[in-house]
Amino acid sequence: MCAAASFRTASSGSAPIPCPPALFPAFHAPATEMFSLSVHDAFRAHAIACFPAEACGLVVRRADGDVFVPCVNISTSPIWEFEIALEDYLAAEASGEVVALLHSHVPTDAFPATGMPHPSKTDMQLQVDLGIACGLSLASADSCSTPIYWGDQTPMRDLIGRPYVYGIWDCYSLVRDYYRSRAVRPVTLPVYPRDDDWWDNGEDLYTKFFAEAGFRQIPADQVRAGDAVVMRVRTRVPNHAGVVLENGLLLHHLYRELSKREPIGRWSQLATYWLRHEVDL
Repeated sequence: MCAAASFRTASSGSAPIPCPPALFPAFHAPATEMFSLSVHDAFRAHAIACFPAEACGLVVRRADGDVFVPCVNISTSPIWEFEIALEDYLAAEASGEVVALLHSHVPTDAFPATGMPHPSKTDMQLQVDLGIACGLSLASADSCSTPIYWGDQTPMRDLIGRPYVYGIWDCYSLVRDYYRSRAVRPVTLPVYPRDDDWWDNGEDLYTKFFAEAGFRQIPADQVRAGDAVVMRVRTRVPNHAGVVLENGLLLHHLYRELSKREPIGRWSQLATYWLRHEVDL
């Protein structure tokens, strides 16, 4: 499946930081249990054994069930990234169907021990390139969280009440899931791998993303249910998006909050532009 000698992904450029003994509080919402407890237990043991390096491995579907196949992280910077040799991938693929890639992050300034891990831009791109589910955990010398999964190969969470995890369940992910799950004229928007805090680093990704995804700007007085809105929340560039619903409601997902629908009133004052997808024009 991999054309190069290996594939790799970088998670963070920050140095590892010490971890308290009780590393992980319970997640506000547990990750989708895509695989058996034995798969997750095997991955946790592998991640703890690999610490302080990032751990990596594959879930292989065989006739007798799913198994976790640990891989060696051959990266020259294993604390900040992982790299799987092509030989390891091909060996796993020869034994069954590779259905998921799992890897761990270690606590750093970017991924503190008390937080929920989220994929880096490189992690997101790798998931798109491989076309399989990816799972991510946060690991220490004696603890490893349950993997949190992303990718269209994973079950879609309810649109309302999902926790915030950047790059997995955030405002763009919610908009994307709304459009691909709606009953009339469903459309699958592209996945856009992206760094966190791009809005504070001189980038205007939402203007670019939504135009490339087939949205067209419309006047505010023509907005109807099913249209999208892009907003600017305490930044110089648009950094938040949602979907207009019936009865004057807005479906959106704010940072560190659960996704929700609420009256659109005050949010319309922050709107940079209103959008309609070309399939609805």
